Amino acid sequence: MKIIVTLLLTFSLLSCAARQKSRHQNENSAEGIEMISKNIDSPPEPVGGIEAIQAALREPDEVSKGNKEGEVIVEATINSNGRVTATKIAQSSGYAGMDSEAMLAVARVSWKPARRKGAPVTATVRVAVMFATN
Repeated sequence: MKIIVTLLLTFSLLSCAARQKSRHQNENSAEGIEMISKNIDSPPEPVGGIEAIQAALREPDEVSKGNKEGEVIVEATINSNGRVTATKIAQSSGYAGMDSEAMLAVARVSWKPARRKGAPVTATVRVAVMFATN
């Protein structure tokens, strides 16, 4: 009985520690950017933050003429030089113009590369890009 109680208590404490660590990691990640690659000490970051990506957007016809809004999730691979080498749509807005413009905007900005043990490495992230009518 003592062993079971000890195991349950240990499991409970480990579970709480894992939740705290996960919550702490989410608080430290850049808003709108989710890390996909594993074993990275510091994730890649767009120079100028997510605001730089939003500023690099060009308004597609769906937004300017159709008065549409949407969110696109772009998966991007950033190499050790901070260049975007690949993009793809992880979640579509439902509008081709928004999707393609979101991929282009993510690729237009400069990035600080991810780091592992102090050295720059290639990493993959998901970036939320928002389109809104003015």
